[in-house]
Amino acid sequence: MMKLTSKKILMAAAITAAMSMSAVANDEDLRASLFSQADDALRAANAARANILAPENYEKAADNYRSAEKKLERKRNIDAINEDLQDVVQYLNAAIQATRLAEVTFAEVIQARNDAEAAESGKYAKKEWNEAEKSFSSAAKKLESGSVSSARKKGEDALKFYRSAELQAIKTNYLSEAKRLIDKAEDGDVKDYAPKTLLQAKQFLAKAEKELEENRYDTDGARSLARYAKYEAKHALYLSDIVEEVDDDKLSLEDFIIKAERAIDRVANELDLAVDFDEGLDKPIDQIIAKLSILRKDSYELSQRREDILGLEKEVVRLESKLGIQSDRIKQQEQMRLKFSKIESLFSSEQAQVYRQSGNVLIRMVGLNFSTGQSVIESKYFSLLKQVIEALQVFPGAEVVVEGHTDSFGGDALNLRISQQRADAVMEYIKANMAIDTISSTGFGESRPVASNETDNGRLKNRRIDLLIKPRL
Repeated sequence: MMKLTSKKILMAAAITAAMSMSAVANDEDLRASLFSQADDALRAANAARANILAPENYEKAADNYRSAEKKLERKRNIDAINEDLQDVVQYLNAAIQATRLAEVTFAEVIQARNDAEAAESGKYAKKEWNEAEKSFSSAAKKLESGSVSSARKKGEDALKFYRSAELQAIKTNYLSEAKRLIDKAEDGDVKDYAPKTLLQAKQFLAKAEKELEENRYDTDGARSLARYAKYEAKHALYLSDIVEEVDDDKLSLEDFIIKAERAIDRVANELDLAVDFDEGLDKPIDQIIAKLSILRKDSYELSQRREDILGLEKEVVRLESKLGIQSDRIKQQEQMRLKFSKIESLFSSEQAQVYRQSGNVLIRMVGLNFSTGQSVIESKYFSLLKQVIEALQVFPGAEVVVEGHTDSFGGDALNLRISQQRADAVMEYIKANMAIDTISSTGFGESRPVASNETDNGRLKNRRIDLLIKPRL
């Protein structure tokens, strides 16, 4: 019998491991090849939320997907695996198609679900949330089967459950916790060391409770107020501890200010900014905000340029044998860049933000605001709108869409209506001051936020008018 040395044993183990790794790699390559189309369809279906809006077809696709995975694991016939995967693609495509009808049929239910989800209803109102999900799933399945009237009826049930779940979650997650924290603060010395912040917490709590009573079916405002109440109560407890330390000479006021300066300096350093505090905190904070604004714009522009480059690369490949057409395409890109720069130069950052969206231009009029509940353009904004008209003249004959948007406060139907009225007002002003036939207006209500609706600044950004310019090719 041949005696194996330790060196030979190690070599044999290494060869075995390499063979095993090679087999695993081969299996992974085979899976990637077989499942490629199904995985693409699955990503598209998930992006369309087909698991929620078209559960029947989505579940059938999931069953076939699991079946294909098991057959691959057991090294079954590839034709049998492919048969399952073809069914996966078929069911997922049907699911994606079904989501489009569901989005129209269940628009209000979907908004209610989003609101309930934002309030963490699954955690704080589990019973109501589960009932809502069950009703919505049933409604979506009925719609998939063609029973539109039954689907709408079930959708109405889901709407009620979602609204109830949201209300319960707000009370449990925010109101109850805010009350507990306020009680804790009042039992301690907070009323002596941080009375103003504690008072703010109480005021927000009272407003939240009143809002819930008076606007039963619009809980966005109540949720935000309740969140502020919870935050200010915690804030009061924190401030009380700090003030008590200062009062007891455990922490000097100078040390506290320097600590705050160092926190701001850390943020500035990450942004490659040198800031000074010899004039207070406002100046360095303004520098940081300005830098963030530039970075945000650069990030958006970079994503659009990547899309342009990708599109140009595809065009070059498709037309690689037609050099003249390639040159025309590159020339068009350069002309577009120059026109975009011209439009961008027309506005200050306080008036409008200008973005590229593939071959289109988006003008976000941050300097145009409307009074609450109103759609009349105030005369002080006429000069800004004249600049907008000048921008539109850069692309003669372009299609222009005026988009109206609101924050989430107020009822969904009201927000949709006021956003349309504001978009109409801007469109009519433009039509009255320039010759243009290719212009339309659309109100999106609260459905397309660009910032958080949980902050004043975020809501201000969401209450906006966007102009989308689609140049004629």
